[in-house]
Amino acid sequence: MKLSSLHTLVVGCFLGTSLLSYSTAAQKKDDKRFSPLCNRQSGLQLIQEQLPLTKTFADVASRIRVLLRAADLLWPYRNEESRAAFTEALDLAIQDHKEKGDGTRREGIGLMAEVPDQRYTVIAAIGKRDVAWARKLSDQMLDEDAKENNARDTSDRESSRRTNEKLLTLALGFLSSDETSAINYARVSLRYPASLMLPIFLFRMAELNRARADLFYEEALAAYAAKPMEQFLYLSAYPFANTRDVGEMPGWTIYRLPEGFNASPRLERLFVQRLLTNAQSILATPIEATATDNNDLSEAAQMWLALTRLESGAERVPPEIVVLEELVQNVVNDASYEAKPLHKEVRTTEMEHCRVRGSFELLRSGIENVVRNAIRYTAENTVVDVALSWRLDTAVLTVRDHGPGVPESELRHIFEPFYRVSEARERASGGVGLGLSIAERTVKLHGGTIRAENVEDGLRIIIELPLAPSPTAVQATPEKLQV
Repeated sequence: MKLSSLHTLVVGCFLGTSLLSYSTAAQKKDDKRFSPLCNRQSGLQLIQEQLPLTKTFADVASRIRVLLRAADLLWPYRNEESRAAFTEALDLAIQDHKEKGDGTRREGIGLMAEVPDQRYTVIAAIGKRDVAWARKLSDQMLDEDAKENNARDTSDRESSRRTNEKLLTLALGFLSSDETSAINYARVSLRYPASLMLPIFLFRMAELNRARADLFYEEALAAYAAKPMEQFLYLSAYPFANTRDVGEMPGWTIYRLPEGFNASPRLERLFVQRLLTNAQSILATPIEATATDNNDLSEAAQMWLALTRLESGAERVPPEIVVLEELVQNVVNDASYEAKPLHKEVRTTEMEHCRVRGSFELLRSGIENVVRNAIRYTAENTVVDVALSWRLDTAVLTVRDHGPGVPESELRHIFEPFYRVSEARERASGGVGLGLSIAERTVKLHGGTIRAENVEDGLRIIIELPLAPSPTAVQATPEKLQV
């Protein structure tokens, strides 16, 4: 008998007889629908009789899967037999791991597949029925894995990533029966490189307890804040209620969102703040930065990819009113501290009241990039001038340095990602050619424009953003009405 047919027969008969036990009326009504031989006892007996047939299965994973189904069905009625089936499944998983290990294996002809560690799959299934037993087994297994890794001196990233997956697999198994244990295992997983299991766990936990899932997300964000982008970006799907990460991930992977799951503006803001902080750090790394161990893209390229993909969904975020002169003044104050040791200065020459609609974090990051770019290229003992004014329905921000400027033929290219001007602005200045590109993306996202022009002894960047309606009318002077 085929596996699928056997499972349908057993579960159908078993569930049918369980439903009949609810009431005498139901039993009388449905007597004709079920054979007299199809009752709970015969269903349980059929399960036990078929268990020995699993030994004929060539595929260990399939055999374990059937044993776990049978053990779960038997548990409420034949506990001893259920425990025996769970134990048999665990023994098989342990033997399979000793022979094949975990990770990537060849499945079929020419197909390399990621095969989960069956030991933790079994323990997760046990955890749904007996939390104490599962906790004891998992602690033993983790201890054995640690000893094995120490003996082999295997501290590689791939091994650590698989440990993360195993811990989160255990956490998933405990979620429905022991949320505290699930959280504890998930917290331990944060010590290891992040994996696809992290967003899977978050979405599953949110289905049961959204508030606690949000709190754990914040813990994970803090844990991976300074980690490589390929790990950090596993946290990009949850706050935006996306089915995919904004980083590189397998094309076949799509996260299943709980029904009615909505984005969290608060968590979105936390993620974007951290991403932009990381971006500022990456912008200071040499252009020759190499790709990470498990990704063909460099840190800068992954960050750019993430920002670009986030942009497409950013219009969903309810915009806030941003008091632009306060934001610009804060940027200037911070930039002044950075410029002083370089014998340079940043000052404001004009600062009018301007309110715009958008993301405070994104606007700050974009403007910071323009000001820092000016600091980088302005000559020693010179000033970077920043001015904010408004005209008609537009806020106008200018940032002017006293540096070498840009060849006219290259002006239109300086906002392209990873583009570096060939003359004067050499690699010794640092950076990866992303600062102005990020600024352009930010400005366009807010419905504005950005351009550059050479001026006497320097370069000027002009940013124009649409003004938000002001609660208090401002009397426009004639020059403000000029186009």
